[in-house]
Amino acid sequence: MGVADIIPGVSGGTIAFISGIYEQLIAAISSVRFSHALSAAKLIAFFWHRTYRANALSELSQIHWSFLLPLLTGIGTAVLVMARIIPQLMKDYPLYMYSLFFGLIACSIPIIFRQMERDFQSGVFLVVSALLMFLLMGDAGTLQGSASLPYVFLSGAIAICAMILPGISGSYILVLMGQYLIVLDALHNKDLAIVSVFILGIIVGIISFTRLLKFLLSNHHSSTIATLTGIMLGSLRAIWPGNFVPEGGVSASSIAICVFIVMLGALMLLLLNRASRSLGDPAPPLSS
Repeated sequence: MGVADIIPGVSGGTIAFISGIYEQLIAAISSVRFSHALSAAKLIAFFWHRTYRANALSELSQIHWSFLLPLLTGIGTAVLVMARIIPQLMKDYPLYMYSLFFGLIACSIPIIFRQMERDFQSGVFLVVSALLMFLLMGDAGTLQGSASLPYVFLSGAIAICAMILPGISGSYILVLMGQYLIVLDALHNKDLAIVSVFILGIIVGIISFTRLLKFLLSNHHSSTIATLTGIMLGSLRAIWPGNFVPEGGVSASSIAICVFIVMLGALMLLLLNRASRSLGDPAPPLSS
């Protein structure tokens, strides 16, 4: 997931979806409540007091740490290790890199499709969501960005929702909203007001949106899976290797290499599924 989040146009949520941990991820994130921030503050402020410390630790233990900590450690490690390698590969070999991810994601569609019920409603949700995402990934216009704090908050909340969804990256949403460069400039210039409000929007967005997704997965599982699959299917337009052909065109050997890399991506998916069956998918977190 960490590597995917570095790739423009690829979502970490896609990797969670095709690796079989998406529902566990949503349940684990939804175990975090806004009240846990107060519990953490109490723990720090009254750590010396046994009763307050015990109460705060009891409340914080409701968070599914056993799932989130290994996941966040893996994401953080990948980002730290690959943050320089991946952008360089994307700059030098975009055609081949996108071929790899296209093969990985495209070949996962049939596997995920088997999780759906074969009913008319699920089919409609899949087709509609795929068409909408296909259009969104086209030559979409860009809104006028703004440093207005309410708009910065909104952009953070929407971008993190996109990052959780399979098939669409949060950075792409920031580009559509005209906020990508504004947020990067704020980080570079250490504009604490914009950065703080943006992070607040991320926190509110991820906690709220994961609760909605958890509800949908619990009560409308097949339709939700169909919608998520359609989103991922339509998003393939953004990472189609043909979008990244160099100006001079490609040779027959380059096309052959792309086909091989697409097959390599499919092989990676098969190995991921085999590892999942061998090791066992993580047990879904308890309902909270």
